[in-house]
Amino acid sequence: AKNPGIAIAAKGTDEYEVAIWNEMLQTYYFEICSVVPGKILPALEAMIAEHRLQERDFSSFCSQSSIVPPNRVSAFGKGLFAGYDLDFDSAIHRLVPQVENMVRYHLKAARVVTTTLDRDSIEMEINLSALLDKPEASLIFGEDLIFEMKALFCESRGPNFRHHLAHGL
Repeated sequence: AKNPGIAIAAKGTDEYEVAIWNEMLQTYYFEICSVVPGKILPALEAMIAEHRLQERDFSSFCSQSSIVPPNRVSAFGKGLFAGYDLDFDSAIHRLVPQVENMVRYHLKAARVVTTTLDRDSIEMEINLSALLDKPEASLIFGEDLIFEMKALFCESRGPNFRHHLAHGL
């Protein structure tokens, strides 16, 4: 990926905004790379040692969550349990598609159009990145969650879980 230099971009220009966005992504990615092994994994291991939760517990948690679509409670529960069980490969394969569905579900509930017609009048789903760019997405999920979803699932500078999963990378 290319990164324009911030020193040569005038404040408020598109080039400046791209440079700031890229710096935000890089800082976020470095933070993830230190927080996950340094804090989250040790906390998860302690939780596993002290509490043996079951898949049904995660499904129950998901059924109580307003962000999880009602028809996806089981899928989210299985994915979260796989992560709790340290099967991160299965967790990612289960959860990444659910995140996109969750975004689509909440946007549709807010009456936002999540499809488009191509030249042949075939209805196609709008990709996650474009969905997250819709102004209504920020109102529904908040700026912080939008940033995290973009950084984790859409941006080539970050983990880009969605792209890597879809292409077997």
